[in-house]
Amino acid sequence: MLTALVQIAIREAKRQNDGYRQHSVKCLGQICRARDDIDISGSVLEVVEPLLEESSQAEPMDVDGGHTSAKADEL
Repeated sequence: MLTALVQIAIREAKRQNDGYRQHSVKCLGQICRARDDIDISGSVLEVVEPLLEESSQAEPMDVDGGHTSAKADEL
C-alpha cells in the first residue's frame, strides 16, 4: 500500500503545468530515492514515460549554420 505522501507526489507529478511539473517530478524522484522500502516503479513509469516520449519527439536543437571552430577543422 502506498503512503499518502507517495500518492500525493504521484498525483502532483501528473499535472500538466510544465513549470510546476519539472519541480514535482524532481520531488517524486527524491521520494523514490528515500523510500527504498516500497516499490513504486510502475506508478513512476506512468508519470515519466509520456514525458520522455514528448521530449524525444521535440524538434532538434538548432545548429549554427556552417560555422566551425579552428580546432574542429584540424580534426
